[in-house]
Amino acid sequence: MKIIGILLIFNALFLTIWWVCTDHPYKTWAISAGLIAIFVGVYFTIQNRVTEITIEKVGTIKAAADQATVDALAVSILRKRIEAQSATVDFVAQSATKAHKLINKLNHQLG
Repeated sequence: MKIIGILLIFNALFLTIWWVCTDHPYKTWAISAGLIAIFVGVYFTIQNRVTEITIEKVGTIKAAADQATVDALAVSILRKRIEAQSATVDFVAQSATKAHKLINKLNHQLG
């Protein structure tokens, strides 16, 4: 996403300057659209470091904070599964040890 943000910034700058410096109508609209594109490009460039952006009369953007919450939940679920599997492996190992001792005992009694 960083490269898209950088390309968006450079393209917005180039096209806005070109539109304003040449003989085109609606220069105010071009400047407005260029500024919006530049802000979107900056957002794409720094989105991994941004937790929340509030734009007046538009709303709040929560990017990295929501993703971090989802990732933390996934890690928590994986941790519980690993702990449960660890208990199962311990139980199987204990059962195998008991079975091995029993086999050795039987071999000793028979032999």
